[in-house]
Amino acid sequence: AQLNRILADARHYHNISLSHVSSSAQQLDAVASLLPGTRHLVLRSSSSAALSALLPACSHRLTTLDLSFSGVTDADLRFITGAGKRRRRQQGGFDDPVVAHLRSLKLKGCRHISDFLTWTRTSDHDERHLEAPQGEGKGLATGLSRLHTLDLSWSSISSLPLPLAEHLPALAHLNLSTTPHLSREVLIRTISTLPTSMSHLDLSHLDLTAKDLTNLAFSSSSALPTIPSCPDQKDHHRRGRPLKLVLAGNDHLTISSLSSLERHWCAGLLPPPMSRSIEIEHGGLMLESDEEEDVRRFVEMVAGVVMREGRSSSAADEPSSSS
Repeated sequence: AQLNRILADARHYHNISLSHVSSSAQQLDAVASLLPGTRHLVLRSSSSAALSALLPACSHRLTTLDLSFSGVTDADLRFITGAGKRRRRQQGGFDDPVVAHLRSLKLKGCRHISDFLTWTRTSDHDERHLEAPQGEGKGLATGLSRLHTLDLSWSSISSLPLPLAEHLPALAHLNLSTTPHLSREVLIRTISTLPTSMSHLDLSHLDLTAKDLTNLAFSSSSALPTIPSCPDQKDHHRRGRPLKLVLAGNDHLTISSLSSLERHWCAGLLPPPMSRSIEIEHGGLMLESDEEEDVRRFVEMVAGVVMREGRSSSAADEPSSSS
């Protein structure tokens, strides 16, 4: 009986990782009873029904949440961010939303989300004006203001809270790879208002051009929030940590255009002493430039690689002759 009481104590379950959670009401209730004390939660590939039963059981203790390839919906996410509903008043203020201290949110491959971040921004903006004392309410604009890592790759997201630096001021890692529903206009506005905390930005397979990327910039008005877990955050960025920019699969980019972009960014990205270098990762073969001669050489080079790979595969498939 004592062991059962210990096992039933949610405070012991800081880390929970489940995939394909059962839809059994009894099992869902059992898991939900453990979530109030959970800090790191993985519910990959879970159904929308299972998530609707489990996510409301989480508390503001949650710091990392991985819902990749799940059936999570905008409604589920709006609920845990506190958007679309009035927060309950507690002694000394209002209760915190589930994501109040969230540092990492992974929504890779989620095909039922579109605009929850925009809803979060709008709802929180309205709530601040209704509830904040006079002279307060400026600055951090969403329940995700502490978010450090956001993975939206391969998802159906179609909007983002802009300007990004205002609504996600602590964001350091953003993955937007293969998000076909994000318009070019939204992407350009996103990369022109990066928070100064940003250190890794994945824009792979978005059909971007060099012109689209010229406006890449950190927001001059963004300020890093004070977060206990990152006491040296501002000093860290003043030391010049480079921004890693992943551009794989953007076939309109050439080696020449990337060189021009790097020179442009170095000149205008951030004023000293905050200016940082950019490390570009593009992968694969790239055109030297758009000139006809370079295109011809590139096609010949690719054709040669394919032919060599084809011969190697054929040779490996041939049976060895016996002596």
